[in-house]
Amino acid sequence: MTEQITTTSTHIRARTKVASSAGTRNNRLAGLARGLSSIVGTWMARSAERRMWREVAESYDQHMLRDIGVTRHQARGAASKWFWQP
Repeated sequence: MTEQITTTSTHIRARTKVASSAGTRNNRLAGLARGLSSIVGTWMARSAERRMWREVAESYDQHMLRDIGVTRHQARGAASKWFWQP
């Protein structure tokens, strides 16, 4: 009888460990998904910003460039970066 109780309690502890590790795995996946979502959001924002810089650099509106305090060369430099570059 004692042997059966010991075996049962060992089995229950083992199942609890498996459930716990599955929860940890789910937490890791959720964290990974949040991090990936954040990175993709940042890349999309940078891409839109670079597109705006490209439009400003290609326009011939000197007043707009002067208003934002950049030269055409600086605007082109900002527009030429890839979306993953800070």
